[in-house]
Amino acid sequence: NSIGTSKLEQGTNTYYSAESGAENALLRLLRDPNYSGETLPVGSANVVISVANVGNTYTITSDATLGNFIKSIEVSAIFVNNILTIDSWKEVF
Repeated sequence: NSIGTSKLEQGTNTYYSAESGAENALLRLLRDPNYSGETLPVGSANVVISVANVGNTYTITSDATLGNFIKSIEVSAIFVNNILTIDSWKEVF
């Protein structure tokens, strides 16, 4: 049971690290519309953030890795007149 609980916690931590990466990218986009991503540690996880820009639409992908777990979050946002509007936010598999 303890091994199963530990794996569940590790998977949950990986997911929340990916969420944190997406939130970080949104904040950076507000400060700099040319932001294209980065790699950063979040807790014990490693998070790779990439930002694709087509016109006013931004697609943010945040991939977190912790041990054998990989979780990915994809955010679509529109940036017009210094207003960033989130269009969708989902976990991708």
